[in-house]
Amino acid sequence: MQFFKRLGQAYQSLLDKSTPHPISRWIFTFVLITMFLARVFFSKARVVYSHICTRHLPFEPFHCISIA
Repeated sequence: MQFFKRLGQAYQSLLDKSTPHPISRWIFTFVLITMFLARVFFSKARVVYSHICTRHLPFEPFHCISIA
C-alpha cells in the first residue's frame, strides 16, 4: 500500500512541475502520437477493428476487417 502512495505522490509531483510548461507538453504529446503512428505504419498493420457489425448475426463486437 505504501508503494502506491509513494507512486501517487511522485506522479503528482511530476504533474505539478510540468503544469507551467504547456508548449513542452504539447511537443511531447505530438512526439508520442507521431511515434505511435510511425509504428503502426511501419508494422504494415492493415487491419481495422470495427465496433459495428453489419454482415454478421448476431452482433459480434470487435471483429476484424482486413483492408490490405
